[in-house]
Amino acid sequence: LTECSVLDKLMTVQLAAGDIEAALSSAERRCELLATLPVAAASGLELFDGYGMAADFAVCAGRLPAALTFAQRLHDLPFYREEAHLATARLLVVTLMSGAWDQTVANAERFRTSWERAGRPTDGDLNRGAYAAATGYGLRGDDATRAAWLGLIDDLVVSDLALRDRTCYQALDAMLFLHRGQPGRAVARLDVAPED
Repeated sequence: LTECSVLDKLMTVQLAAGDIEAALSSAERRCELLATLPVAAASGLELFDGYGMAADFAVCAGRLPAALTFAQRLHDLPFYREEAHLATARLLVVTLMSGAWDQTVANAERFRTSWERAGRPTDGDLNRGAYAAATGYGLRGDDATRAAWLGLIDDLVVSDLALRDRTCYQALDAMLFLHRGQPGRAVARLDVAPED
């Protein structure tokens, strides 16, 4: 776990420098090390964090097959068998970005049911998955369900982290607008120009 901690700190530096590829490389190395650990309570948080970060970095780097591998590893952790909202949050983003919208919608329902069963807790790491679910419904033309998911996000997000995922929300909305043939609206939704 010592090398995992060093890699975790290195990823923070790499991200601050804007080097997504280097951060992904560090995350992949961390996951290689994690694969040698026994799956136990003592390693649970490290496994969840490692696979989740690797999935996120792979999405950012545009490496969707790798992102799917890491999101699936997180999903398959035994700690989350009964906590589908924790297990599927990363998968929602990856399947959406990969075009597997039927899978996104199926996982969205598992997410929502589990989240409600858990008492509708606020959680700053789950809101991107919920936003991906909303986008998935929007891409399928189901604006009523999309609106319901956007309302769910208001209940889910931790207030002091509300701005952290703004760029993610913008990118997913832009994707929806592009799908609907509204490129001007897509560009207007972004704080940063697409070429940047």
